[in-house]
Amino acid sequence: MDRVLHQINRAQSRQNRAKVQTLIASVRAAFPIMTRSCTTTISTCTGEIPFKCSICQEFIQKTHLQEHMRIHSGEKPFQCCTCEKAFIKKRNLKRQLHTHTGKKPFQCSICEKTFIQKDLHAAALAHKKPFQCSICETSFTQKGHLKNHMLTHYNGTFSVFHL
Repeated sequence: MDRVLHQINRAQSRQNRAKVQTLIASVRAAFPIMTRSCTTTISTCTGEIPFKCSICQEFIQKTHLQEHMRIHSGEKPFQCCTCEKAFIKKRNLKRQLHTHTGKKPFQCSICEKTFIQKDLHAAALAHKKPFQCSICETSFTQKGHLKNHMLTHYNGTFSVFHL
């Protein structure tokens, strides 16, 4: 096995893609259990789905199987010591703890508003204004807001302009 891995490293360093692909295929054929794909949702070695929830048939990774099974069992091992809410996932408990402290560690780089979660997608969308007035070039986040704005240009009638 070490010899094969050494050959793969040499082939990669020479950027010989065809040789690398051949060697990887031979490793997968010789050692199907050892390839990463066999521990995820669909095995590229055999085409089978090695980890599947026996209750809902959802395809999940081996590492997520225990966490997923809590959905069906109702087990919530992560409990907030302040409000006693319980969670299936540890990360959800961590998010909950921020609601009690008032701490908002994540900040939008545009408006400097702070958030409990790292995901600032909603904040980023708020800064995008894709709907622009063709008359005065004012921009809006929603099409409906632009339609209402257009009424100001046409004395409250909407028959002259359609979006």
